[in-house]
Amino acid sequence: MSEAVLTETGADAAVPASSSPLLDIRGLTVEFPTEEKLVTAVDTADMAIYPQQVHCLVGESGSGKSQTARAALGLLDPPGRIASGQLLFHQSDGQVLDLATLKPRGRRMRHIRGGEIGMIFQEPARSLSPMHTVGFQIAEAMRLHRGLSRAEAYEAAVDALADVKIPRPELRAKAYPFELSGGMRQRAMIAIALAGRPRLLIADEPTTALDVTTQAQILQLLRDIQSEREMAILFITHDLGVVADMADEVSVMRSGQIVERQEVHRLFAAPEHDYTRMLLAATPKLRIKPTEPLADRATAPSTPGAQSADAEGVDKLATEQQAPKQRIPEQLAPEQLTGEPLISVRGLTRSFTLKSGLLGRTRHVLHAVDDVDLDILPGETLGLVGESGCGKSTLAKCLLRVEKPSSGTVTQRLTDRTPTEVAAAPEASLRAYRQQLRMVFQDPFGSLNPRMTVRDILAEPLRHQQVAVRTSGTGARRPEAQGTSRPITDERLVELLELVGLQAGHLDRYPHAFSGGQRQRIGIARAIATDPQVLVADEAVSALDVSVRAQVLDLMGQLQDTRGLSYLFISHDMSTVEHLSDRVAVMYLGKLVETAPTAALFAEPKHPYTETLLSAVPIADPVRQRSRQRVEISGELPDPTKKPSGCPFRSRCRFAEEICATDTPALRDVGPGREAACHFAEELDLTGVAR
Repeated sequence: MSEAVLTETGADAAVPASSSPLLDIRGLTVEFPTEEKLVTAVDTADMAIYPQQVHCLVGESGSGKSQTARAALGLLDPPGRIASGQLLFHQSDGQVLDLATLKPRGRRMRHIRGGEIGMIFQEPARSLSPMHTVGFQIAEAMRLHRGLSRAEAYEAAVDALADVKIPRPELRAKAYPFELSGGMRQRAMIAIALAGRPRLLIADEPTTALDVTTQAQILQLLRDIQSEREMAILFITHDLGVVADMADEVSVMRSGQIVERQEVHRLFAAPEHDYTRMLLAATPKLRIKPTEPLADRATAPSTPGAQSADAEGVDKLATEQQAPKQRIPEQLAPEQLTGEPLISVRGLTRSFTLKSGLLGRTRHVLHAVDDVDLDILPGETLGLVGESGCGKSTLAKCLLRVEKPSSGTVTQRLTDRTPTEVAAAPEASLRAYRQQLRMVFQDPFGSLNPRMTVRDILAEPLRHQQVAVRTSGTGARRPEAQGTSRPITDERLVELLELVGLQAGHLDRYPHAFSGGQRQRIGIARAIATDPQVLVADEAVSALDVSVRAQVLDLMGQLQDTRGLSYLFISHDMSTVEHLSDRVAVMYLGKLVETAPTAALFAEPKHPYTETLLSAVPIADPVRQRSRQRVEISGELPDPTKKPSGCPFRSRCRFAEEICATDTPALRDVGPGREAACHFAEELDLTGVAR
């Protein structure tokens, strides 16, 4: 197995009383022949899943996790093939069947697929047919695997929706997938996967695209179903917090090989393989207690040579090998956050009019951003968190004036010492402002023009720059408001590349020639090309593997230290926000419901919604994760065009009283540097992750 050394220390502790595995994978090799070469996606992998066990398969993108699962179900995309190995499945009748010998479209495989083994895919929107109702699709699975009549199958489909905790299942059965939220679509996918009453459920990254609160609900649902039906689960993920929450046993995969297999507690306490240790080190850790010295916080050191498999074929002079050791994030205390705000937002609202019904006559007003007040201070990282659809990205677009606010003000002190209002400013007057406020996007590939070289990508924002560069007293490069532009020379472009850990030889390459982490570094280099004072990072690391994510966060920290940058860091990953931010603002249905210094917010939230967010964050420690107090959130995020009266969170809040339905709480001071929009903020004793 080349340099990969399989470690099985402690694995026996996870094996149930039944000595026979339900699925026994032996020496599995999966190949993809291409015109250029033979790609080995899975390389002699060994793994055993036992009855009633949750077995987590962990690894970064391209490691071979999904191909292992697809091989077991005969779902390899052409020209993929099983080159060797066995997939021994113990059927309900006691016979052992080698799935590797079955025809992918044969009758026996179709019986196994869905009848004995169910599968939940990562993206339910792509897995569900947009042409048929949810109830019809579940009923078809019922008819196929259980031989029910049409009427019986549809009735069973409604019951299945109720089993996966979808409210009003008889109504949702008549809905099309696009009419459901992401969480409901994933629940519908679970219902389809369970239609044939399988003994093994394969869940391939089933919560990756979901909000943290929805993820917590889906994980709890899977635990409940697994216990009720005495079913085994093969859970594929790259999130070690989810592993700590779900797993009995863990297999770690790298470059197609299983490099370590252990019982979950032993794996986290004493990982044996260097790659496992790297994954654990690269995962941001929530602090254990609020009084813990910052210097002692767990951080993710850079690991030389640690790259995801998507870098295959890229020059090994990749940036990931050159990154310095990770900067320990020294969070600023409230008294250190001083000076005039670089950007002040007051009463900001962005509304959209949505048309529906016959000829679009019915109109609904959506307040994506609703009366928001916010400051970005010099040198700070302000984290902005909340569920999808809460208005985070729309707020960022309003700051950049990509979206024009419907009302309110945005006052900036970036281009001149005199405060300037930009919310309603003419488009032609915004050039200098946009050079000082730049954006790093979520998708490191989609945000780069595939037809432009790195040279052209970096030169583009410089072509019309009308500023001169000076050196401030702190050594950080800062632009003046007026002056002549610096020439766009190769030396200047190479300087930008070197700042983000790339090299001069990368200038003439196209984006497709780089790994995801390298592409995000190019995006950061483009963003800092104009010497901005503020960077808006909108889910800038959410698409990256855990090790590459740690390296990009490290880079952002270094740039903040050396160039005096301020960040607005938008994310749904609370552990990353806690790791990086000085202050945190929490957003719900277009409104800010709490702002506070990071340590204070995580230790003692003042708003019930913040408490539910923190409770839903899986901690990458099975002991802490399984012993912590859980605060469940009820229901789905309300329709933003039909917000509840009074407090927007009252329909999901366990503390809601009559006043919450009649009076909208204002965001008000509730402590040093703290604000909360809750009628009972001073009275409630809410649970943070530090307790």
